[in-house]
Amino acid sequence: MKRSKSDEPQFNRRRKLERGLVVRTRAGWSNNVASSFGAYGSLLLMWASLVGAGCAAVYPAIDTPVRPAPDDVKLEPPPPEQLYYVGLEGGTVPPRTRGNEPWDELGEGAPDPYVKLYLDGELLFTTSTERDTYTPRWPDAPRKNWVIPENGVFRVEMWNANPVNDQVICIKEVDRLHEAALEGSILAECEGGAAVEIELRPARPKFGLGFRYEIRQGGAAIREVMDQSPAERAGIEAGELIDAVNGQPTRNMDAGQLQTLINVHARQGIKLTLRRDGSTAREVELKEGPIYSLPVE
Repeated sequence: MKRSKSDEPQFNRRRKLERGLVVRTRAGWSNNVASSFGAYGSLLLMWASLVGAGCAAVYPAIDTPVRPAPDDVKLEPPPPEQLYYVGLEGGTVPPRTRGNEPWDELGEGAPDPYVKLYLDGELLFTTSTERDTYTPRWPDAPRKNWVIPENGVFRVEMWNANPVNDQVICIKEVDRLHEAALEGSILAECEGGAAVEIELRPARPKFGLGFRYEIRQGGAAIREVMDQSPAERAGIEAGELIDAVNGQPTRNMDAGQLQTLINVHARQGIKLTLRRDGSTAREVELKEGPIYSLPVE
C-alpha cells in the first residue's frame, strides 16, 4: 500500500521502535522520552545517540612531566639547524606622532600599542593591545621556537589601536637574523624614536619525555608523541600499547599508579614495553631530554 506523507512520521516512529531504538530524529519525540523517563531517559538518549553515531570510547589524555631546561646541562641533541627562540622584550613609543599630535585625544595622550611580527611575509603572531603606555611589554606574547631560514627577514609592525583606524607607529624590516641571534637580541628602530626589541637566540627547549598516554580497559596506550622530543627520537608512535613500565604490567594499574611510576623515574629513565595490536612487543628505554616544539615561558 502506498503511504501518504501524513502517514510517514508515524511509520518512521514505528520502524525505529521495532529496531529497539527510542530516539526519533524529531525533537518532539526526544523531548517526550526525556520527560517521561526523567534522568533515565536522558541517559538512554545519550547512549543511543553515541551508538547511532558509531562513537568509540574516549579516554582522557595524561601528560608526562615537562620542566624548564636546566641551565647547567649540555643539550643532547643540540637545537636543530635554523630553529631559533623568539620573544618580545618590549617597545618604545615617542611622546607624539610624526605630525606632533597626541596619540590618543580621548585619553591622556598615551597610545594603545600592539605588534605584528612577520617572517618572510607570513604573520607569526599579533600581540594583545596595551593601554595608555609609551613603554609596552606585551607579557602574553608568544615566546617559542620558530624555523628561521638563513636569509629570512622579519617585518616588525607596531600599531596604535584606534576605534576608527589604527595608526602606524613603526614598521621596520630586519635581515641577517642568524647573525643577530649570536648577539641575543634585535632592536628594530624607526624614525622618530619608536622601537621594538626582540629576543632572538638559538632554540630553547623544555625538558621531558615528550609523550601523552591514556588508560584503557586492560592497559594503557600512547596518545600523542611531541615533535622534536625524546619519545619521537626513540621511534615511539601514537597508538602503541604500553604493556609494561620498568617491567611492571599496566593491565591492572589505575591512572594514579601509572602516572606515579612514570613521573618518578622520568629523569633517571624508564623502560617501556610497547606493541601494536597483533605485533611482537618491543622494549624502549626513554629518559627526559630536550623538547624543542613546546612554547618556552
